[in-house]
Amino acid sequence: MEIDKNFLEKWKYYYVKMLQDAYNIVIKDLEKDVRYYKSLGLPEKKGLAKFNRKLLSTVFRLDDKFWDSVEENRMSNDAGVLAIAAEIAKSNPEYAKKQDGLHQFAIAINFMNTIAASSTNKWLLRVLRDFCEIYQKNPNISDVDAMIEFMRVEDAVKTLDIIDTIPNDVRQSLDLNLDENLSRFVQQYASTYAKADEITFGGKRL
Repeated sequence: MEIDKNFLEKWKYYYVKMLQDAYNIVIKDLEKDVRYYKSLGLPEKKGLAKFNRKLLSTVFRLDDKFWDSVEENRMSNDAGVLAIAAEIAKSNPEYAKKQDGLHQFAIAINFMNTIAASSTNKWLLRVLRDFCEIYQKNPNISDVDAMIEFMRVEDAVKTLDIIDTIPNDVRQSLDLNLDENLSRFVQQYASTYAKADEITFGGKRL
């Protein structure tokens, strides 16, 4: 069966968008937590970091407003949010499962996103096949669990043991926007291509 070129081109666009949306949503959720934990005074600067901050404050006469602006700048970019989430997890073990899990989840999605634009036709169909099988096994699976299962099937990341620590309530509540970006392509793949013995693209076998 020859696959529709427009279908595949459109799916490639939405595959990239799916990963970008998921990454941004996870970062936003982490930022929300980071701001909440910091309002509680977390994480506390300890050891060398605490000493360096005190030393710089003394030498350059830096007040709390300066350090507050530094922290706000850190939270205005993805790398800063991820770094602070990691600090929270390290300094406060009671928050580690969610923070460590989402931290590694975001990094894994971002890694997949960096190579998404160069995805081959064969890979794009493989992604749809994987998600099709995931949803067939569990039609009510949450977005987070579906993405984690995809990573597991493809052995896409090496930190699944940490990602798996994301608490169940977070897995169930965090909407990664898969309905908009993925569902219609999975449905079309299932109805049109899933049972085909051979799929070709412009005469070339995939």
